[in-house]
Amino acid sequence: MVINQLLSRRSVLLYTSVALLLVFYLSYQWRSTRSAETAPSEPLLPQDHEVPRFQKIFVINLPSRTDRRYAASLAAALTDLDIENANGDNEVDKKSLPPGAKEVNMSKGAMGAWRAHTNIARTMIEQRISSALILEDDADWDTRIKRQMRDFAKASRLLVQPLPGTTNEFLDPTWPQPDAEHSDINVQLGRAVISDDETVPPRRSINIEFGDTQLLDQYPDYTRVVARSRVNTCTLGYALSQNGARQLLAQVGMWKIDGMLDMMMRSACDGPALFNHHRPVGPRSSWSNINKEDDQGYNDMPLTTNIRWATRVNLAKLMLGETDHIDSYGD
Repeated sequence: MVINQLLSRRSVLLYTSVALLLVFYLSYQWRSTRSAETAPSEPLLPQDHEVPRFQKIFVINLPSRTDRRYAASLAAALTDLDIENANGDNEVDKKSLPPGAKEVNMSKGAMGAWRAHTNIARTMIEQRISSALILEDDADWDTRIKRQMRDFAKASRLLVQPLPGTTNEFLDPTWPQPDAEHSDINVQLGRAVISDDETVPPRRSINIEFGDTQLLDQYPDYTRVVARSRVNTCTLGYALSQNGARQLLAQVGMWKIDGMLDMMMRSACDGPALFNHHRPVGPRSSWSNINKEDDQGYNDMPLTTNIRWATRVNLAKLMLGETDHIDSYGD
């Protein structure tokens, strides 16, 4: 019974206020009537130059995909991020899989992804790492990522601190502990709105992916909305606390498998979207080691979805010290 109770907890995997909330490009369906506005130019932390820090940044990479490891290492170095590579594993002993794995019938690549992510949770526990950002090796980010994280820290604080004059009322009514009452996607959620954010693409260029146009219709161009996310897909970027790592290892690594890794994690956590998939020049069949790509086409131009000054798109310019960055979603 304790196991079932733990499995039902929804907000155990993410790092305090930073990763409980989603910075998203209007990609998901929301219902909300409460919002607060902030401007990027205002002081963001006790010292404005400070950046929210994780004890570790892990990048998951299959050793055979040296192309992705090279790109991730270069992108991190050019944006002043310290990363540690975590090897993926495509050789998983099926005897080590938790109950339910046989019914899910994961592919070899999916089992490797499961093992890589749970191994990071194990590493955090063994090394007593208090917080970590976990990225997959095709993740990309804006060259202004540190400024974005400062903005995100301030916006998230608006949602997790009590409203003025109160001690237990919050802009986001699901804070501090989401429960079954708030699991429905139509529950009103608080929003922190950052106006005039030049790192956000214009509305006409935003790829809403699996979402709708609700926020596109509600807010003007270059508006970033920070709120708690729902029904995320893919695990290209998320954060874990030490307690979250323990919960992840127990729930996903030991007790039960009832779907693909990202499907399991989206029922237990919310995640940031300052990171997105990078699609390099080359065969589209190289985009995934989990799914077999039927598309045998060729990608002629590099692109990172919804990231304006994408680091991997701008590697050559960054290496030369040029400041006229390529804007993938410019006017």
